[in-house]
Order: sequence, then C-alpha cells, then structure tokens
Amino acid sequence: MAHGGAHVAKQAAHVFKRSLAICEKVYSGDHPKVAIRANNIGLILKDQGDRAGALPYFQSAVPIVQSTCYQPPSPNQPLPPSSNRKDPCNHSPVRE
Repeated sequence: MAHGGAHVAKQAAHVFKRSLAICEKVYSGDHPKVAIRANNIGLILKDQGDRAGALPYFQSAVPIVQSTCYQPPSPNQPLPPSSNRKDPCNHSPVRE
C-alpha cells in the first residue's frame, strides 16, 4: 500500500472504531449493525497486514451474526440456488 493509502486506511480504521463505539451504545451489543462495524474494522486491519489485530473484531462479529441473522436450513429443505438466496439480515441476495 502506498504511503498515502496507508494513512487513509489508518484514518478509516479510526472512524470505523468510533462508529462501532457509537453503535454499541445506541444498539444492544448483539445487534447486527455492531457486527457489521466490527467486521469492517477487521477487514481494514487485515488489509493493512494486521491479522492479529483483525482477529478479535472478526471473532466478536461471529456470535452476533449467529444469534441474530443466521438461520440454519432445515435438514428436510434444500437450499435454493445461490442466486435466489436472501440474507436474513438485510433481505438482499447473498453474494458468493
């Protein structure tokens, strides 16, 4: 990443961390918006090469998504084709 790009990414991580703190105060700690922001911080840190720093953010997002968004398929009901699947959190098509 170019020097200027690294500065922008560092600023973005700072802004996302502030956004996460606000969401944690406004919404319950297990709200999908909290998971989204934590995941975004993890992605920024991972892209900066800080995988160890990213891991706690990813790990904090997983249980939130599992408890609020994830709906395992019924064993008797096959999944629809991926183009027809919906994300239960935002009701938009799932991209694979």
